[in-house]
Amino acid sequence: MQNPFQAAKPLVKTFMSGYYRPAAEKMSEYLAYMEKRINAVGGTKKKSRMLEQHRPYLDLDFYATSIKLLNEAEAICGTDKAALLHVQRERIPVDCGLLNMWNNLKKKLPAGKTMPFNRNAVIKRYKTICMAQIKTFYAIGKQKNTIKKLEKQLKKFKKVK
Repeated sequence: MQNPFQAAKPLVKTFMSGYYRPAAEKMSEYLAYMEKRINAVGGTKKKSRMLEQHRPYLDLDFYATSIKLLNEAEAICGTDKAALLHVQRERIPVDCGLLNMWNNLKKKLPAGKTMPFNRNAVIKRYKTICMAQIKTFYAIGKQKNTIKKLEKQLKKFKKVK
């Protein structure tokens, strides 16, 4: 970096415009939402070391809002396949987190309420997006092993009810 003291906002804007192209504004909204939720936790500076289930911002509202914003960003991409791949890459940790947190989130639902997501649909989307990412960004020699790891993870996700 030529100037480590330059303002971050213009750099982030440049990155968003170049990486997410037509979805840059929506992805900036998504980034701002995530930062707001994470910063609201306060306290420890070691948030990245917290287990998912101990991160208070990872609640149903977080996943619902994140998925909504990512859906909107995908829709904006239109025929821009590179931008779509980049937006979908952001879905991977959201869907993975949701699937890993499923039972914890389910336990916190008010009596008589059901999860607002279809688990099988989330698993299918997760697999589809991961496969597209693997095929696009992984060297051919690495794809087979990575797909095996994905299949193992998907089996784990499918076991949870």
